[in-house]
Amino acid sequence: MTPDPSLPPALPVAPALRTSRLAIASFVLGFLTLPTLGLGGIAGIGCGVAALSAIRKQRDQLKGNGFAIVGIVLAASTLLMVPLLAGLTLPALARAKQKAQAINCVNNMKQICLGIRIYSNDHKDQFPADLLTLRNELPNPKVLICPGATTSPRDRGSVEWSTLRPEDVTYEYLGGGKGENEMRPSEVILRCPIHGSEGLADGSVQMRARGNGPGR
Repeated sequence: MTPDPSLPPALPVAPALRTSRLAIASFVLGFLTLPTLGLGGIAGIGCGVAALSAIRKQRDQLKGNGFAIVGIVLAASTLLMVPLLAGLTLPALARAKQKAQAINCVNNMKQICLGIRIYSNDHKDQFPADLLTLRNELPNPKVLICPGATTSPRDRGSVEWSTLRPEDVTYEYLGGGKGENEMRPSEVILRCPIHGSEGLADGSVQMRARGNGPGR
């Protein structure tokens, strides 16, 4: 069909630009910077820079400068916050861990003191010579190792009565070989050198903050 010469010539249609996938990835990773502890932010900055470079080289094919720029700015600003947030949260987490270990330590000592009392009742009011003697009174030998111990030579996961050695025990036992009737109820027979908590001859345990007197 012959075109009508009276009509203006048709203008060429510009091809539709596609959004850079790297730009979109940078935008998404920017929001994931904090949840991924910074890893997403590092990847987001890399994707954003690569996206801007590709868009400059292919102006007639790619778009997405806005996504890339927002992703880079968001990732960079969040990365600056990560050390600050870590500095605020890590000490709190460490204190919470220490508190939990101190509580678990007291629970261990209560079981040990109960085992000592049971042994005494079965052996004419005589306390055991050492804590390893309590294998019949303590089903779980792991209670002889304080949860806060970092120098115990044995992995807690492999602690068994058949392989437990005296140097594996982290608690100080002060009642070895003594008679229950020879000791005052308030006399200390067990002590944790890590947390300072004390087990008394009457079977009770007092939690103490190390170096700060009695704890709650």
